[in-house]
Amino acid sequence: GIDITAEVPHFTTFGKNFERRFKGTDLFQQIFEKILEQCMAAGLVDPSIMFIDGTHVKANANNRKYHKAVIDKVATY
Repeated sequence: GIDITAEVPHFTTFGKNFERRFKGTDLFQQIFEKILEQCMAAGLVDPSIMFIDGTHVKANANNRKYHKAVIDKVATY
């Protein structure tokens, strides 16, 4: 409902609404599915092929400890 020339709400507005107003609802899932349906109807998404990114990234929560490592591991099915 936002016009192409209208000012877009600040990105934090969505995060705050997600945490405060819509927590415990499936509203964002509904929005995502609706957008996905529109993309498929427009031919922008091919539903016959699906890719899943299962990349594991270790969090760097300790700023005093630096250790970078590359782990080579293939996903199994």
